[in-house]
Amino acid sequence: MGYNTANVRKLNSFAEAKKWYENIKPIARHPQQVRPLGIRRHHEMASIRMPDSSTVELYYYRNPLVTWRSDNTFSVHAPAYWSAFVPDNICNFVPLNLGFGWNRGRLLLRVGSEFYAMERGQSYNFQVMDGGKCFFLNVPTAYATRIRRKPYAEAMKKVSKFKDWFNIVNAISETHKGEAVNETYEIFRVANGVPSESQYDKLRGNLVYSANRTEEEHELVHRVWDESRKAGKLPFRGNRQHSKQYADFYRPSCEMLFNWITDESGSKWTEALYVILQQQGSYKTYTSNSEDRQMNISHRELDDYLSALVKYLFRDQVFEKVRLDQGAIPTKTNLNFYDEIEFTIGNIDIMSINPNPKQGA
Repeated sequence: MGYNTANVRKLNSFAEAKKWYENIKPIARHPQQVRPLGIRRHHEMASIRMPDSSTVELYYYRNPLVTWRSDNTFSVHAPAYWSAFVPDNICNFVPLNLGFGWNRGRLLLRVGSEFYAMERGQSYNFQVMDGGKCFFLNVPTAYATRIRRKPYAEAMKKVSKFKDWFNIVNAISETHKGEAVNETYEIFRVANGVPSESQYDKLRGNLVYSANRTEEEHELVHRVWDESRKAGKLPFRGNRQHSKQYADFYRPSCEMLFNWITDESGSKWTEALYVILQQQGSYKTYTSNSEDRQMNISHRELDDYLSALVKYLFRDQVFEKVRLDQGAIPTKTNLNFYDEIEFTIGNIDIMSINPNPKQGA
């Protein structure tokens, strides 16, 4: 059975899901009248809701994982977050002949004996047939993503003059002031409509942190923390984010950086290099005094970052999709160039989000 921490039992039809909802008492004094799907103390992990008479939703944490409808169709939604522990914890949210699996960092949906890699934001629809068998209504098609060498080489030529300039600059001095890099990066963030770190701090301090805060305020707290982490990855995640995979691309900032790099006047090349240093560079000297910290980046590290930038911005030209057999699990190669982030808070008047300042702040 695996972990199944909340001890959820399988529900195989809309009638079973509705009956479970009607027979379970809400958690006492809970502001949203949440009803547990399994063990009551784990109601935050697994809960059941009925927004109308023809719909039952099975929630995994704060998002619906399975939606049952009165015509005995149901949808399985990809979770917002997942890890190697998730498949066992959600295995009983789905009917008997469905399940989940794990493959090299990806969550898999099992249908009978076949596995399908789940994509974030996607829903998978089923119809329960006579005898309890689940018919897959929107079977996903799997593709391998392979690079096209000639178009890629052509696209890389666009950044060649910037690389030549870097070779000259690096021969004169391999280090750059960390303070200048940080200042340039903050300006770059704000120029892309993303709040600076100080603005996020101000918003966090302005939120009401109390047990009685509204659901809207509760959601805003999570959004602030999530988006402030994303903001530190602009234009996309590099080696300084402790990952060898380039991901979390934010298109407006990638386009801005690329425009700076391909401007042959070179007026923004220094700023472009500092933005790259923020994500891909390292500290050659690190002291308690921030003004004395020096950063550097190798030729290989710069080439790798520019390569990732080009692959992302020109992915429709430099990659081709090769269709795989049904049920085949594609490799993750090059999928990271389709991993994008977005911001919903934006560069706004922080105080207007919540007019009630934190008491005692």
